[in-house]
Parts: sequence; structure tokens; C-alpha cells
Amino acid sequence: MKLEITDIKKQTEKAILVETLDMDTLKKSEIWLPKSQIEFYHTFAGVQDVNSSYNRSEILAVEISEWIAKQKGLVN
Repeated sequence: MKLEITDIKKQTEKAILVETLDMDTLKKSEIWLPKSQIEFYHTFAGVQDVNSSYNRSEILAVEISEWIAKQKGLVN
């Protein structure tokens, strides 16, 4: 599942805190995602592996598994 994000707020060795925006309600949310469950980042320059260096302003979305999306309340 592709999760569109507006910012990466924090990062640890094992997880990132991302900010998302619900386009229907315009409500922002912050969600911690384990790096081990992120397949790749979508960037303006293409796709980068999660272990690569990146520019925070280039991040558009992260690819997450269906079970993580359910666990975080992003899908039913």
C-alpha cells in the first residue's frame, strides 16, 4: 500500500515518524513506521531504498505492507 506523507518528523535506527494528510478532512496525523516494513521511498528523483540517504523534502510516499496499514488504522 502506498502511503502519501507530508514530512518525516523523526527518525531512529529502526523507525520513522511520518506526517500524513487526510485529503478529505485536511487533518494531519503522525504515524511511527518500522523501517523493516517499508519497501521503498518514492522521491522526485525516482525510487530510493530505505537504507539509502535521502533528502526529507523529496519524500512523497512510502510503500507499506497491508498488515501495517491495518495495524495503524489506515485501512479497515
